[in-house]
Amino acid sequence: MKEKSDGIEYIESEVKQRLNEEPIEQGDVEMSETQPFIERLRNEVSASEQRLRKIREEKLHDFEALKARHEKSDEESERIVEQIVLPRMQELVSVFGEAEFLENDSRDQTTIVLSLPHSIRFPARTTLKMSVAHDQEVRHLLVNYDLEILPIFMKYNKHAQLEVPLDSIDDQKIEIWVEERLLEFTKTYLELEFADQYQKSNLVTEPVSGLRVSKLICEADCEYKGHRYYFLTKENKELFLQNPSQYVSTETVCNLVDHK
Repeated sequence: MKEKSDGIEYIESEVKQRLNEEPIEQGDVEMSETQPFIERLRNEVSASEQRLRKIREEKLHDFEALKARHEKSDEESERIVEQIVLPRMQELVSVFGEAEFLENDSRDQTTIVLSLPHSIRFPARTTLKMSVAHDQEVRHLLVNYDLEILPIFMKYNKHAQLEVPLDSIDDQKIEIWVEERLLEFTKTYLELEFADQYQKSNLVTEPVSGLRVSKLICEADCEYKGHRYYFLTKENKELFLQNPSQYVSTETVCNLVDHK
């Protein structure tokens, strides 16, 4: 009887032990089956985040490089204007006494504007601008020449540009280009003295010779009956003053006034 009792106790103990064990739930089975998929998802997200971090680092590097190029561009532009452009434009002002520099924004140290007013010799309003800027990517300096002559009665070069690599600036090349542009300007501006449409108001009839000439080439002038006369030579003026009526009549004076 004792052996039987011991066997029953053993069985009961096994049953209790099994009942006390936690059962395997269906969710645990599903989790184990999807675990590889979840790991792959996480890997994809992680790879994407790493890619974004890399792009950000590259853009930050590009931004720092761009800032450095901007700083160099500003510094070199001001230097070129101060050391190369300005001294040569000052020489231009010394040649054309009526020329004057226009004031710019105090923050803009890379542009010089020269104004030449309308005058008897040069009957046009002229503005010459020289400036230094940079291209969109700030990899090249752009030296600019801009000319405006009003009114426009002749063809001329209104704009020219020299492109210079920011990382290899050739001062000599810039100097030659600037000088060529200023010489080009000088030739264009002096042409105003010879263009008929600009000099129309300066054309007069020289009374002694009867020639149609420009006031600019006459050596002498005088006033007679409210009209000013111009003479190619001082001798012609003396001849005229000795007997004005020999050279002009009332009708002639009217005609001369009409020609003005």
